[in-house]
Amino acid sequence: MNQDKKFLILRAGSMGRRRVRCLQAHGIAAENIRIFDRRENRRLKLAYRIHKES
Repeated sequence: MNQDKKFLILRAGSMGRRRVRCLQAHGIAAENIRIFDRRENRRLKLAYRIHKES
C-alpha cells in the first residue's frame, strides 16, 4: 500500500478503532490517519491510542 496516502476515519467507535488497527497492520503511519467524530471524548481517546501504539 502506498505510504504517502492519507486516511480519514469517520466515527471513532468500535468500527473506527477496528479500521485504525487494520491500517496500522498494513504499515500505515499514525501521521497519515485522521479521525473525525462529533463526540470529542471518543475522538481524543482513539487519537491517543493511535499515537501511543506507533
